[in-house]
Amino acid sequence: MKPSLTLGTVAALSLLLLSCQADLTKNTDSSAPSVVLAPNTSSLTLTSSAFEPNGSIPAAYSCDGAGVSPPLAIRGVPTYAKSLVLFIADPSASPSLFFHWVLWNMVPQDQDLPEGVSVDVSQLGATSAGNGTYVPLCPENTAHMYHFVLFALDTRLQFDTPPTAPQLQDAMQGHIITQTELAGSYKRATP
Repeated sequence: MKPSLTLGTVAALSLLLLSCQADLTKNTDSSAPSVVLAPNTSSLTLTSSAFEPNGSIPAAYSCDGAGVSPPLAIRGVPTYAKSLVLFIADPSASPSLFFHWVLWNMVPQDQDLPEGVSVDVSQLGATSAGNGTYVPLCPENTAHMYHFVLFALDTRLQFDTPPTAPQLQDAMQGHIITQTELAGSYKRATP
């Protein structure tokens, strides 16, 4: 899947992604191939049956609807991956990048996350709201582009407490096998 970031939404999210990719060549897993895959070149995909890539995300997944997580399908996980990390981020949020969902140490296999899925608490990281649950999309006055970024890692991460996205970012350094992205937009209806 090609990256869908535009110049208008690239600022903070790009810094996160670039810093995570900065050290891809330090792969210590001897069962992994010697060639490190560049981002978005593997068959790893992340899709949703609720919206098309770069399409409109339905209100059900926002503060205007049920506020549940959208259904997601993960496919093409590398066989040598040890875990998956998923971020849902809004780089247009004010005053800074907002993480709506942070999942870590997910089972490294193809899987479907149904709408409103109840995730094992040990896989929930701290969102920008300070909790571990999905934070519904709720942009202020304009449409925001939301980035669902999935990473396949060559290790399982270790934390004593639920990590924040920046803590995960630091821990993922040198362990990203590949990644993919799904983006969609949401704008609240005007009253």
